Amino acid sequence: MIPRADRTGWGGRRGEAMVVRLNAPPQDGKANDALRRFLADEFGTRLADVVIERGAKQRNKIVRIDAPSRMPDTLV
Repeated sequence: MIPRADRTGWGGRRGEAMVVRLNAPPQDGKANDALRRFLADEFGTRLADVVIERGAKQRNKIVRIDAPSRMPDTLV
């Protein structure tokens, strides 16, 4: 996750991880909220179905997405 980017979107890969650029500051959970909203939209699921399992206060996170209705083209 890269906070304070010019715009929100996919930023490519780093090894096995996907990079997400967020147009949100890493303060008061704003970047985490933006990440969850972005992933919910990309995977066509509810916000409640996107859970940050590890790394809520770190750049590298493990995120669980329950019941996705689609796979983003970037990941295919």
